Amino acid sequence: MTDPAPYRLHMSVGYLLTRSARIQERRLEEGLRQVGLTRITWCILLAVHVEGLRRPSGIAEFIGIDRTATSRALRQMEAEGLVARTVGTGDRRTTSVEATAEGLARLDRARPHAEHNADCLARSLLRDLAENLADDLGDTLSPPRTSGQSQKPTTPLAPNDAEPDPALNDVEALRQMLTRLILSEDRPLQKF
Repeated sequence: MTDPAPYRLHMSVGYLLTRSARIQERRLEEGLRQVGLTRITWCILLAVHVEGLRRPSGIAEFIGIDRTATSRALRQMEAEGLVARTVGTGDRRTTSVEATAEGLARLDRARPHAEHNADCLARSLLRDLAENLADDLGDTLSPPRTSGQSQKPTTPLAPNDAEPDPALNDVEALRQMLTRLILSEDRPLQKF
């Protein structure tokens, strides 16, 4: 019996997804820092102004952070003049959040940074998807091979399987796409 192949961290789709997300997150945070926001304060302003959420619990759920972190961020944002909080009149336990003029101004100044970051990711992914589509279309348009010609490998064999696993090609394509994304995007934020 042969030993299984060693686990290759840098070939793991989970690792590549995490690394890609961190690169995108870092680029976004660098852009937001230029306008005096963090990723959390930017998300809170989006939740309040764009999504119309007013209650801290709804904001926390929308962003995906706990209520304590949301309350802490709201206190800091209120101190900076980015949001205003009001206590409910009927039930003093309720709080309503509104973006201030300064909060809206920073949100507006952050938009080009967020859009640039999203465009960088989209361009990288779409370029790879277009290349893969062109390859796939080229394969379908190629004349059938005769028995004497060598064939392009179709799908790798799954472990302990005699039949090829077509999903492995998709995983390999994703792995290659994410690797190229990391290599092309892991550089300082470009000024625009």
